[in-house]
Amino acid sequence: MPGSVRPILILEDDPANSEMMQVLLEEEGYATLSAGTAAAGLELAGSCKPSLILLDLRLPDMDGLEVARRLKSDPDTRSIPVVAVTAQAMSGDCERALSAGCDAYLSKPVTPPDLLAVIGRFLCGPVEARQVRGEDPGPTGGVGGERPWGIACRGR
Repeated sequence: MPGSVRPILILEDDPANSEMMQVLLEEEGYATLSAGTAAAGLELAGSCKPSLILLDLRLPDMDGLEVARRLKSDPDTRSIPVVAVTAQAMSGDCERALSAGCDAYLSKPVTPPDLLAVIGRFLCGPVEARQVRGEDPGPTGGVGGERPWGIACRGR
């Protein structure tokens, strides 16, 4: 998607969880796409090349770990950061997610600061992106004048 911001793909089958993440991210200035099945998410990932994927590990049509493996084995999607966002929080679940190709792991319920901090590890936040492009980031430069994404963009 040259010349535009690539969205964050929310791959979550629970409509309430999907909407919560979508509203939060859009309020922070991120563009989003959502899919409720693995098949739809894999198709969107391949066609839209999102900047990051938030992946529920329990999807109705395919195990989220298999989705992560497929994303990371495809040359077109392997460089997209994948964050597992799941209620699976038993011993070893994080390690299994990381072994399957996820780049980070968050257990539900996810708090907004935790979600934004993990996204910030991989992406330049919208305010910083506007600064890099030479645009005015607004009067506060972020929520309360702070960097809600926890990073400064270096080398961009």
